[in-house]
Amino acid sequence: MLFASGATLLFAVLGWAAIYGLFYWFTVAFLSVKEGLNFMGTRNFNRNFFSSVAVLYVATLLDRWMFRLDREAVDRRPFSETTLDVLLFLPRMTLAVFENFGVWVYLTGSEMKLAAQLVGLICKHGRFAMQEVPLVIQSERGRERILFALRVSLVVDVRQGDGVSWLYIGSLAPASLGATHSYQKPAQVRRVSGEIGHERRIG
Repeated sequence: MLFASGATLLFAVLGWAAIYGLFYWFTVAFLSVKEGLNFMGTRNFNRNFFSSVAVLYVATLLDRWMFRLDREAVDRRPFSETTLDVLLFLPRMTLAVFENFGVWVYLTGSEMKLAAQLVGLICKHGRFAMQEVPLVIQSERGRERILFALRVSLVVDVRQGDGVSWLYIGSLAPASLGATHSYQKPAQVRRVSGEIGHERRIG
């Protein structure tokens, strides 16, 4: 996780540097054509650029606050959502880097024990309902950090089923975790009616 976070940070820095250089070049070219011999340089470029970056970060934080739950996969997405993904790509990447490092640094010993307890319950039952996690981890802030750390490290996955969000052992988790218990759906029951050869599935 540390290596992945460092690589993501590197790409984020290179991305911001490329955008800075690109916008600076376009600004200089535009003002040179517009002002001609009166061109005196780009005095306010840095202020305007970093103000724009700050606006993008605020928009990213608002987006994450409004849509904290995972959206279900869809075949088609509105053009507005695609445009928003492009505009907020770098801010989202940068925020993810700091969150990854934050989880790595601040997950305390007691939180590690709670995380191990939660993983043990998932292994024992095959899956664990997200709505029951507060029974294991009472602290809301600690619960968010632990769940985020487990998901970032690919130890657990979140999947939807029966109208409930379930925690499963991640497909890329160590084999020793996945082999402890594999969840099996209850077998379907068949009810045979009085008519010969007619049956109905239930369950």
